[in-house]
Amino acid sequence: MKKLSKIQSKLAEDEQKMLGELKNLAEKIAATRMVFVRKVDEHGSMFGSVSEIDIVHGLQELGINIHKSTIAMDKHFKELGEASVTVRLHKEVSCTLSFEIKQEQE
Repeated sequence: MKKLSKIQSKLAEDEQKMLGELKNLAEKIAATRMVFVRKVDEHGSMFGSVSEIDIVHGLQELGINIHKSTIAMDKHFKELGEASVTVRLHKEVSCTLSFEIKQEQE
């Protein structure tokens, strides 16, 4: 019984440590502002879109590594302007990442 309680307390301690690290990561992600540049035709329609992969690669360039499955996105963004997505790092830890999609200057 003593061994079981030691194991349980160790697991709870590890869980709290992990949650603390994830909360710090969530704060770092929420403070991040990203800009994506895309080509646009003469009617203002974007060629391509901004997807989970684009966001993951953008965050990796800033030294933040997450998996694409943590990004809650209903559909890819195909319009210029401001947008945001929810990043769910853990069932108890999530944040909002804001970004802007701008037109490529020729």
